[in-house]
Amino acid sequence: MTYANDHEVAERRREGDGRQPTVFISYAHDSPAHKDQVRRFAELLRDDGVEVVLDQWVPPGRQDWGTWAIRAIVRCDFTIIIASPDYKRAADDLDDSHLNLGVQSEAAVIRDELHGDRPQWKRRLLPVVLPGYTKAEIPYFMQPHSADRYHVDSFDARGISGLMAALNAGPGPGNQTPARRSF
Repeated sequence: MTYANDHEVAERRREGDGRQPTVFISYAHDSPAHKDQVRRFAELLRDDGVEVVLDQWVPPGRQDWGTWAIRAIVRCDFTIIIASPDYKRAADDLDDSHLNLGVQSEAAVIRDELHGDRPQWKRRLLPVVLPGYTKAEIPYFMQPHSADRYHVDSFDARGISGLMAALNAGPGPGNQTPARRSF
């Protein structure tokens, strides 16, 4: 079984092969159970034809995770932000600065892109609430109460139908192809 990595995603995007959208999943490692739940969610998307970039699928070896995340965020069509207590605390800088450094870095890039081109990035950033979590665990900068969010009530086609509709609609008109952006 193969999984997309950020380089494969960029190459396929340049080729314009008509495939499903690409997504990067940004999440906190709240617990082993949460990490497993995120993997199951990613597998469900992948089984529905979505190209998914997930840290758990990166081959072993030394990795510069900061650069890896930046590439994934700017090259994928969408970034899915998984709501959780640890993600919210880290992304909204409500936690000790030494906790969840990966989430802090990813959220900083995401917030900066959102600030730099809000019309484009508000379409490309999709907050997702998995079973057992609530919209209150979406970071404030993602507007948990006043903007769209996607609740996944079950790990099946019905559970992701709203999210899949958004992904299949694409990031919207006027977007620059993510793979062609320079950084």
